[in-house]
Amino acid sequence: MARPVINAALARTDDPEMALAAYSVALSVSLPLVAPLFGMRQIVTALCVDRDMIRRLGRLVWCLGGAATVIVLLLAIPSVYILVTDQLLGIPQEIADLGPPAMLLLATSPLLLIGRGYYQGILVHYGEANPIGVGALGYLVGCSVVVFGAVLWLDLPGAVAAALALMAGNVIYLLIVWPPTRSLYRTHPPKIVQRAEGFDPQKRSMRYILSLYHPLALSTMLTAGVEPVVQMAMAHTPQVTQSLAAYAVCVSIVWL
Repeated sequence: MARPVINAALARTDDPEMALAAYSVALSVSLPLVAPLFGMRQIVTALCVDRDMIRRLGRLVWCLGGAATVIVLLLAIPSVYILVTDQLLGIPQEIADLGPPAMLLLATSPLLLIGRGYYQGILVHYGEANPIGVGALGYLVGCSVVVFGAVLWLDLPGAVAAALALMAGNVIYLLIVWPPTRSLYRTHPPKIVQRAEGFDPQKRSMRYILSLYHPLALSTMLTAGVEPVVQMAMAHTPQVTQSLAAYAVCVSIVWL
């Protein structure tokens, strides 16, 4: 529900079509870089059998999140962003010019999303899924408050307000699912043992973990890669801004 709420806030800016279009483009450009991280949630859920595996998976999670963050930060450089959106995708420059500040905020997404997925996977594996629902509610409330506050009170540009709302929502979500995960270490008897007996030692290797992860990463990246292609096609329509804005609204409703 966060995406329709964000769009509702952007609809109350001085130029709603431009705000929706600029945010839609920035999100679609960053999505193929962030989407491969989603697959780690399934890997963590399947393999976090003990503290040793949780540590191994944690190192991989932060490495992948850090690498994606660096790439998104490079895209936030105005000249690079304009090259990708204006020159490659054909997005009008007046829309592309609004993107770099939003991309700078979206650069927080990789670490926040993969961190959130990491803790979600552990909670599900050990039968403690309720905090995930609470986190989702916190995410929705945080996004709603921040985006409307940024648009109506701070008068921030629409794309920046939306990206700021996503960052705030992800931070809240992460802060909600983190403490219950840590509490699993303090149960008596402990739910998370130091090293699970009977778990195949070969499955502890990074080679094995990556062999499971890379098909998930590739599939989500290819799926998310459709978004920039769709944006590029809409850039060749007679009414580019209206098309990009309308598409963003339609997708947000379909997500429900």
